Amino acid sequence: MTGCTMINKLNLKSIVVKSISTIFCVGLLLLIIYLMFYNTFSFNYETFSNQQYLLVFFLPFLILALILALTAKQQYRRNLFPGLIFIALVLSAPIFTDYYSFSNEYFFNLTIIGLASYCIFLLNHNHFVDSIVACFLILFLIQLYLGLDQAFSGGDQQGLSIKGSMKNSGVYAFYLVSNLPVFYFKCLRFQNTKILGIKTYVTAICSWSIFISVFVAVCYVIVLTQSRTATVCLIGTSFYILGQKYANEIKTSFARISKTTFRALVMVNIFGLIGFCVWLFRLKKLSSFGRIMGFDITIQHIRENFWLGTGIGRFTWYYPQWQAGYFANHSKPDLIYFISASESYIIFNEYLQLFITVGFVGFTLCGYGLVCFFRLKTQKNSDLLIAIKGTVVAILISGFTSYPLHVNIMMMMVGTYIALAFSFDIKHTENKIQQPIYYKNAVILICIVFSCCAFRKGYFIYCASIKWSSLRNSFGAKNLVEYKRIHPLLKNDGKFLIEYGNQLISDSSNIFDAIATLEKAKKILITRQGIEALTNAYRTAKKYELAIINQRFLINYLPNRFQPKYDLLQLYALNRDTVHLFELGNNILSMPVKIPSHSVAKIKQNTIKMLKQHQ
Repeated sequence: MTGCTMINKLNLKSIVVKSISTIFCVGLLLLIIYLMFYNTFSFNYETFSNQQYLLVFFLPFLILALILALTAKQQYRRNLFPGLIFIALVLSAPIFTDYYSFSNEYFFNLTIIGLASYCIFLLNHNHFVDSIVACFLILFLIQLYLGLDQAFSGGDQQGLSIKGSMKNSGVYAFYLVSNLPVFYFKCLRFQNTKILGIKTYVTAICSWSIFISVFVAVCYVIVLTQSRTATVCLIGTSFYILGQKYANEIKTSFARISKTTFRALVMVNIFGLIGFCVWLFRLKKLSSFGRIMGFDITIQHIRENFWLGTGIGRFTWYYPQWQAGYFANHSKPDLIYFISASESYIIFNEYLQLFITVGFVGFTLCGYGLVCFFRLKTQKNSDLLIAIKGTVVAILISGFTSYPLHVNIMMMMVGTYIALAFSFDIKHTENKIQQPIYYKNAVILICIVFSCCAFRKGYFIYCASIKWSSLRNSFGAKNLVEYKRIHPLLKNDGKFLIEYGNQLISDSSNIFDAIATLEKAKKILITRQGIEALTNAYRTAKKYELAIINQRFLINYLPNRFQPKYDLLQLYALNRDTVHLFELGNNILSMPVKIPSHSVAKIKQNTIKMLKQHQ
């Protein structure tokens, strides 16, 4: 009886573990799909975009993963415990702090993706690998189909319309490229598979035909979108995969070449690379100068938070001020900079932005982690590990001229594949140690408690955000009552405060409450919409000097926009400041036009009328 009881207990435990594991896997797949189709970017400046709050529902799946970890074997590497402690610290942030909260869009997106990735590493189950890789590849093929459908049905702006479900053609193009290494690995594995008695050479032909077709389709999309980042990614990743896969053959081939021929090849490649870079730069010249401008402005502030950085999610608050400060201090900036300036919150260089965000210390730790990742080796999954590294290489290459670490599905791919790579290393290493069970269980239990507390708080905030969404685009006393009711839960959300401030402006008796609310929003989030609302509040309160200060910030932030300057011109007229009125009016009339339009012509006509009225 005792033996039967033990067997039943073991069977029951096995069933429970498998059930929890399956539920977590389903949650993980749902998270990946949500990030792909509904929550594309980790930072959105539009006030109506608040998709990060729904991510709180991944926390119960995290709790299940941690419970599952309690039942796992006791052999763990030493680096597992710092990771668990880090999870506890990350989960405590939205519970106990105001800034690193659910409302910090970039931080919370990054937190959920990081926790999901670490759970994959923590659980270390074999069936996760195939399921997750298959999910990424299925989504890749779906996105490719969507892009080709858009390509064949596109109009005049065919290239810009090809973006799958990712809202941006450039992001879409380098997303496709980043999936090619793992897709190549799957095709390579399939060619050696014998299915239903079919001969191996038949499956090989099929697999290569599929890969070549997909590769050509991706190249076709790159050509249509004219994505320079995707082009560089494709070339760089191809060289990396070939170098890793056929390193010995390449070395043997170069060994047979004479020194003169080798030097000639090197010179040809150098000149070819220079010519290629010049062509890429000129392909979209204005966009290229915009990237240079963002890099130039940011690099001037690198010393301000050198060691620890601005903090996660804070760069998007600093950069508008830096751009406004640059044009405020340069009365006659370079024309190409002037034309290139746009409503930017991130720069197209992830490495500089990462350094500014986490400082020298954090950047060094990230670099060390990448070095450890690329040094990983495994025998059983060697081809998959090369493919995973190829995908990470593609994403890292795109980080030089774009923002892959602000695209949620790209961050999820990086986190997941790195977690899988480290789990391969753990499975086949002999360097395992026996840790006391109470150390592991104590830390995991703390993580579970923090997860429960975070989920409880996050759930109420999510409900408040749903109520907030239902109140949009309508005004009135009832709306104000509802806004006041949910304000305590969303008081750290700059987007909510901007919309709440606009609601208060509609009621003249609450104008000073509106100013206070919008000033608080300005300390959390700086956007064109927020500054315009604050300027409007001061204008309604007849505090023209303060309204002018905020509007000046806006025209320095967006120096080539006509509407903000015309709004400032009207404020000068209300404040009876004719000196600045004539100065700004002449500036509007002589300002170069980026994109000719009827609205610009009308603003210039109205400016002429206003100058005549105040002569």
